[in-house]
Amino acid sequence: MKRASLRTDNISALQCTARKNIPMKMESCSMMVNRILAVFLVMQLGLIPIMAQKEELQTGIAGQKVILNCKGITHEAPVTWKYNAIVVRWFRSSHMKGKGKAPMTDRSEMDQNNKSLMVSDLRLSDAGSYSCECESRPVVTISLHVFELTISLNGHFLPNEAPELSITQNSSDSQPDLSIRLFNNHNNTETPEILRKEAPRKYILKLKKLQPKDSGTWRCHIHSDSPLINQNIVFDLKVLGFQNPALERKYSTVDSTVNLSWHLNFQEIKWKEGFTGQLNWKPQGNTTSYMLFDFNVTAWGKQHVTKKSSPFLFEENTTGSSGVLEVKLKKVQFKHSGQYQIQLVYNRRYVQSKIELLVMKVLANPVGPLARGAEMTLLCQVSSPLPPNAHLCWERVNGTQMDFKKSKQNEAKVEVTVSTAGLWNCHLIEDNNRKISLNYTVGRGVDLLAGLFLFTVTISLNGHFLPNEAPELSITQNSSDSQPDLSIRLFNNHNNTETPEILRKEAPRKYILKLKKLQPKDSGTWRCHIHSDSPLINQNIVFDLKVLGFQNPALERKYSTVDSTVNLSWHLNFQEIKWKEGFTGQLNWKPQGNTTSYMLFDFNVTAWGKQHVTKKSSPFLFEENTTGSSGVLEVKLKKVQFKHSGQYQIQLVYNRRYVQSKIELLVMKVLANPVGPLARGAEMTLLCQVSSPLPPNAHLCWERVNGTQMDFKKSKQNEAKVEVTVSTAGLWNCHLIEDNNRKISLNYTVEEAPVWISYVVIGASTGASVLVFGIACLCIIAGMSWQRRRQRAKRMALARQHWLENRTCQCQQ
Repeated sequence: MKRASLRTDNISALQCTARKNIPMKMESCSMMVNRILAVFLVMQLGLIPIMAQKEELQTGIAGQKVILNCKGITHEAPVTWKYNAIVVRWFRSSHMKGKGKAPMTDRSEMDQNNKSLMVSDLRLSDAGSYSCECESRPVVTISLHVFELTISLNGHFLPNEAPELSITQNSSDSQPDLSIRLFNNHNNTETPEILRKEAPRKYILKLKKLQPKDSGTWRCHIHSDSPLINQNIVFDLKVLGFQNPALERKYSTVDSTVNLSWHLNFQEIKWKEGFTGQLNWKPQGNTTSYMLFDFNVTAWGKQHVTKKSSPFLFEENTTGSSGVLEVKLKKVQFKHSGQYQIQLVYNRRYVQSKIELLVMKVLANPVGPLARGAEMTLLCQVSSPLPPNAHLCWERVNGTQMDFKKSKQNEAKVEVTVSTAGLWNCHLIEDNNRKISLNYTVGRGVDLLAGLFLFTVTISLNGHFLPNEAPELSITQNSSDSQPDLSIRLFNNHNNTETPEILRKEAPRKYILKLKKLQPKDSGTWRCHIHSDSPLINQNIVFDLKVLGFQNPALERKYSTVDSTVNLSWHLNFQEIKWKEGFTGQLNWKPQGNTTSYMLFDFNVTAWGKQHVTKKSSPFLFEENTTGSSGVLEVKLKKVQFKHSGQYQIQLVYNRRYVQSKIELLVMKVLANPVGPLARGAEMTLLCQVSSPLPPNAHLCWERVNGTQMDFKKSKQNEAKVEVTVSTAGLWNCHLIEDNNRKISLNYTVEEAPVWISYVVIGASTGASVLVFGIACLCIIAGMSWQRRRQRAKRMALARQHWLENRTCQCQQ
């Protein structure tokens, strides 16, 4: 018992000694760590109310929708959206959700996943403070700023009408003064007249007088520095009218056919209102007008024409797909001249377009061959007085300066004798351009006894050619008398002189001529004039040349932006030139930077002008449209992508010969790195890129709306991209400029991150720093505690050893 008591006392003494040896520093370190953790918890709890109290500014447009985001909320968290403290919608679970009594409740929806609130058909009165609450604690508070833009006459105008634009703002906070800029349908800046400025709430602007070319999508950019607002509002303006000028002059000769056409633009601008119209004819020198027909167009674009009784016969043709209204007059007479006026009426307002028809005729007195010593008077007359920049003139073919007479009046006379007999031409000249011509051949009475001359003209390839082919003309004469040497002159389809190459001249019997290389514009009726002095021969031989091809250039460049719609069209001229031979063709696509071509479709056209298209499998979807009446072949690409760029080549094949026309499609895209709002002090890189290298006369450029000269970046020559580094929020535009003309543009809005996000970042950084420091302290404490236990164990072992030694000594004693 004594030994057990002694052992217990020694152990207790040993433990007491160990406790006394614990360092005082460990207690003070533990207290310090506890204090740091307490401070960290206080900061963490304090940051949340600070961040929640800061309102985020968001803008919306009346009539559109807006999405309000509730950030940092989990999928199953209970959420309540309030508008000015009135419940809009609430969510507890997928089976427990409901709506409140706020004014926009029936126009709102809550996303069950991210808890965002979408308000549709936004109204000015919807402006205010929106809060997203989780368990009665505000998580996000958003101040919604609403803009409303209204246009007079509902955006539907006639030419020379000036729209009024009303811009109204509403918000729960004070309403700032606004800076307003307008951009037209070509993205050019417009400077409106300020009619009334009820700043800061309402602004009323008056635009310029509109023309049909102004139809399209316009943009209103609203800017404010405090608070920072950069809002774009797009709106449509539709101007119903004609692509013709208000007054057009048309020239024709007696007994010819003339087409009077007006191009209405209601199809292009997607006009959705009904309107009426009529065509009136006012004869030259008469005050009475005659209605030739009236028509109406429904809101769905359907046309209906009612023909009226008229003093002469005519054909009318309306093409609903293109909006062209055409009147064809066959065998025009002098009395058919005058003003043809078409009038459109919409909502008791009207617009007019006139075509003034001038008719030319030539008379001879007396009629017939000239006897020796006799004279003839040639009269060239037009139906109405000539404008100041026009005149009439007579000239004799192969004549001298004396055989020329000019007149500023609406008629010109010339006296012809036997010595000046031959082919006389009367021309109407306007601005040094020959508009129309009529010829008259004055023959000699003795020439009737000279004998019979027979001329034959033959054309290579039967008169059917492709572009850049040169026809050969063979002229052969045959007569009962001796065959004279001939003087041959050629006049093209515009009555201009052509100088052919003489391939072979087997005078006087046969002449073989080679013409220039032809183009589609050379299609038409040509004239070969054959002349001989002895015997006197003046013979005109007309012949047709038909050149199958495109009205497009051989290589055309088309620009587009990503996700837009682009139309690629080729105008084949086989209808205009009345081509009577069959041919085939195909459309191939060669992607940019690729050597492989893909056939999109092939087609054939019969000798009767019927088209048949066979679509092939292709790497992307497209729509093809062929218009047999106009010969237009069109390909529509919806939502164009960068990979759709390249060359679209159409090829026509006729008798194993072919002609090609290419359209090169360039696509533009804009990228941002990084994507998203721009935090304070951060930078963003904007990249504008096109799909292929630009020609030397084109370049890309970035510019900031309302920016300075420093906010402008231009690409280097032949570069296909341009980058700009952005450190401030705002609207940036990328333009493609060719020959100082803006071809396409894309914009990118750099948004500034809300202030509360900065608080979150600061709080998160501070919290992370404190947490790292706390973890480091805990690691130090744990290490020191482990070291302390190890030292204690060593001391216990040493004490035990001493005790055993003492015990052994006592036993020995």
